[in-house]
Amino acid sequence: MDSKMVSISQAQKLKIFMKMTRSDPEIKKQVAKEFEQLVLSIIYIHKKTAVAFKHANTIQVKDFIHAIIQSTGVTSDIPTNLRTQALKIIRKVVESENKNLTTSSAEWETDDWIPFKP
Repeated sequence: MDSKMVSISQAQKLKIFMKMTRSDPEIKKQVAKEFEQLVLSIIYIHKKTAVAFKHANTIQVKDFIHAIIQSTGVTSDIPTNLRTQALKIIRKVVESENKNLTTSSAEWETDDWIPFKP
């Protein structure tokens, strides 16, 4: 056995595994499905918290979105890739909530955003 063999850490093994799986169509499909489930959970957060807390304490979608914006702001210590994911979540929630438009929010005109202005 070669004494120059390099052992890799569990974190490095995980990183290699994650890179390999990124190109797997089934995994991409599962990630997309889980993202949609996350967005739906956010959209229905008011109903879920009303049931969970017997209407004593509920969370509104807009409050949840504002919390994401505050916690992922430019001055936060959150890594850039997590900020990017937060923006994707916000964008998808807004697109899903605006039933009148079927285009991507990137294509919306200013007037299309008015209902979502804080």
